[in-house]
Amino acid sequence: MNAASSGDALARAAHAVRAAQALRHAGGDAPDWDLLTAWPAWALPPQGPDPQLLRLGAFWHADVLAHCIDGARLQAARVLLGDTLLQALLDAEPPGAGAAGLPPPQALEPVFMACGRALARTALADARLRRALAAAEPLPAPAAIEALAPAAAAAWAEAAQRLPLPEQPR
Repeated sequence: MNAASSGDALARAAHAVRAAQALRHAGGDAPDWDLLTAWPAWALPPQGPDPQLLRLGAFWHADVLAHCIDGARLQAARVLLGDTLLQALLDAEPPGAGAAGLPPPQALEPVFMACGRALARTALADARLRRALAAAEPLPAPAAIEALAPAAAAAWAEAAQRLPLPEQPR
């Protein structure tokens, strides 16, 4: 075994260990190797803010952001997402009905992240992997996301990829 393949094997094993830890922490079923190696990197602990998931969760809220008149929420969204992404969200045409409301300003990041993670999870074709990921989530997904078919969630994810990523905090 050469150094490159040894490194790949170690990386896959470390990935599987982190996936097993996430699943064990959630009290999920005993996983097999296929489930652990299919576990998406974005779902591995530790889970900090992921710009792509943040953008996807914010996109889920695009319609309510566009109709929001609460200055504190809009300012919090601007700080969290940056001017470019916020403007793109205000101008966006989502592929369906998204969130029904906006959380308080201090909850925008965790709610946007939870919605982004839920949409990414729901877009996965493997139902067993979706269930395992849902069991490992710290926050429950909104029922409207859970009710989406994988193809509908994938449409949200594809449309969100056309938007800019959040700007780095200044």
